[in-house]
Amino acid sequence: MTSPWSAGASSDVPQYGITKPLSVVPPTEKDKAASAVLERLLRSFGLFESVEKQRLRETVLGKLHVILNEWMKEIAPTKNIPEQYAEASAKIYTSGSYRLGVNSPTGDIDTICVVPKFITIDDFFSTLQEKLIAMEEIDDFTAVPDAFVPVMKFVFSGIDIDLLFAQLQLNVLPDDLNLMDNEILQHLDDKSYKSLNGCRVADQILRLVPNMENFRMTLRAIKRWAQGLLKPCLGANKFESFLQQNYTSKPIVVPVDTSQDEMNQQLVVASIVSQLLCRQTVEYSHLFFSSSYSSHRISLLSFFSSLVRGCYSNVLGFLGGITWAIMTARICQLYPFALPSTLLSRFFHIFSKWNWPMPVKLNNIEEGGSLGREVWNPRINHRDRLHLMPVITPAYPAMNSTYNVSKSTLSILKSELKRGCDAIHGTFTGVKKWELLYEPLEFFMLYRHYVKIRVMAKNKDDYKSWKGLVEAKLRFLIQRLEITEHVDAAHPYPPWYEDEGDEGYDHCKCFYMGLKIDIPKREGGVKPQKHQINLTHAIKYFTDNINNWIGKNENMAVRVIPVSWSKLPSSVFPNGEKPKKRRSRRRSAGLAKEKVATPPVTPDKPPTTDNPAAKVSPKRKRAPEDNTQPDNAKKPRKSIEAAQPDAMQQERPVIASNEQKEALKPKHVDHVVKDEPPEELLSSSTLLRRNRVGKKRIEINLL
Repeated sequence: MTSPWSAGASSDVPQYGITKPLSVVPPTEKDKAASAVLERLLRSFGLFESVEKQRLRETVLGKLHVILNEWMKEIAPTKNIPEQYAEASAKIYTSGSYRLGVNSPTGDIDTICVVPKFITIDDFFSTLQEKLIAMEEIDDFTAVPDAFVPVMKFVFSGIDIDLLFAQLQLNVLPDDLNLMDNEILQHLDDKSYKSLNGCRVADQILRLVPNMENFRMTLRAIKRWAQGLLKPCLGANKFESFLQQNYTSKPIVVPVDTSQDEMNQQLVVASIVSQLLCRQTVEYSHLFFSSSYSSHRISLLSFFSSLVRGCYSNVLGFLGGITWAIMTARICQLYPFALPSTLLSRFFHIFSKWNWPMPVKLNNIEEGGSLGREVWNPRINHRDRLHLMPVITPAYPAMNSTYNVSKSTLSILKSELKRGCDAIHGTFTGVKKWELLYEPLEFFMLYRHYVKIRVMAKNKDDYKSWKGLVEAKLRFLIQRLEITEHVDAAHPYPPWYEDEGDEGYDHCKCFYMGLKIDIPKREGGVKPQKHQINLTHAIKYFTDNINNWIGKNENMAVRVIPVSWSKLPSSVFPNGEKPKKRRSRRRSAGLAKEKVATPPVTPDKPPTTDNPAAKVSPKRKRAPEDNTQPDNAKKPRKSIEAAQPDAMQQERPVIASNEQKEALKPKHVDHVVKDEPPEELLSSSTLLRRNRVGKKRIEINLL
């Protein structure tokens, strides 16, 4: 039988990727209806910008371009260059979500300042930095010159900007400069090349997808699933303090700007409320208010938490925005005529069954060529063979965008993709709804043991740089924990939470990792009641690594602390209320199993053999006491046959002999541990396999 997804493939259809399409079937009316429902849901999340906000972004980019050209003219006379080059100008390009056309109203703009060869990166982080800091329209300025990709971060008229630097080996930049031309990479330094790569990759993705609008809508849905709500766009301190002082489980009143459309007003309130629910630390940006205000009343329970599934973070070993975009583009290539609802369904279906480490590629990899740059090639490069989940960038030189993925994060990503596939299944028939896909992850109900990383600094500037370094190095802690005895996996969770630092440290936030513990059984199939796990080596390796950073000073500190579930603070739970006890992993991971109605069993109506769930095992019943018998006399007990109706007696259970019972008893039994159900019977939404720890106590100590 031909699959409906593969039907209609024809040699006349153009090939968009490295293979032919799997299906060229046109969309049906049911597909159109499902896509319309999906789009309405995404719009209700506030993922689309208003026209006014789009114009503001364009205005900010235009002003930034003027500032860069003014800066160029100011420093050109100091460079001793020929007069014809003194009028050379800089160019500004965008990358990331903004260039792909999927940025959210609260998202930043990744920009690249491209300059001729007589401008250096030292000029960028000196004279230009001073010029930007002096401007009244710019706030929250942070420079990171020693980052993997050097960047300036600031807020320009309410818009978050990440400004990168790229120096081309040209005396003058032509007006028709094409960044996709490989020749501009000639003699480029590594930092400039890395800055240009984001723009080149985004342009190549847009060239390789058959339908740009369907690609963008599908990518918005996937990013919302992986990332959740972005940073809120309300930034004045008085509003932040107002919300914190008036925070309550009841509806609250939040002042908003009436000059904005209703969708943006709701987004502002929803973002802030969701951050308060999770007590997350947010770097606010500024929002300009009109003179007139209104009160927008909203219920806290009407919004999801800020992170839905918590698997959007390249630095922690999950997938970043460009990786999700490449994977989405590949599905668009395989189904060129499909609508977003079908593409979303196919995305989870295909990648939940993907045979990793088989790479995901949008085009054939271009080898070294005249430039001779190294490209991803596991046949030649030994370290490329170690990549667990390769997703290859389409622009030259091809690189793996998922080199940070570890064994733990790969397992989590597989489980999340499988859960997404199960959640989407049935949406076209109306059995399930799209909202099921976006159920938030209850991370702090998944594990019995966690690791808390506390980052502290005595001033704001030191804290920003220190936190960025610790976050960039967390993947090394994950890798060390994975090889620790009895630690099966380490699950990082992206948000940062407020915490109390040591005395003298005014700025302090913490980060959590969940630990999946695997304790071996003793002889007889029973696990020990107490067990010690040594995390000292993993923690010491991590702390030594970051404490040796050249930029560290006495104002910075970090603490790594093992924490059991019972010791978790209430502030990490939704609404700030900690449950009395931890629920099972099947319930807390989301996507509960559907219940099957079981007919009641009565003496007149025995259970049917068609429904095994309706069969009830016979139970023993105690006979009524006879007060006339002596205390030491044995009390009569009705037999199983006498206690059950005749219909139940037809299926008598097989009773083992005393010798068989003795043979089945385990040796050295300290306590009873129930066998775990087979894996196929567990909820498909479980992130990792359940900790087989039963009710015993596991002690995690630093030995």
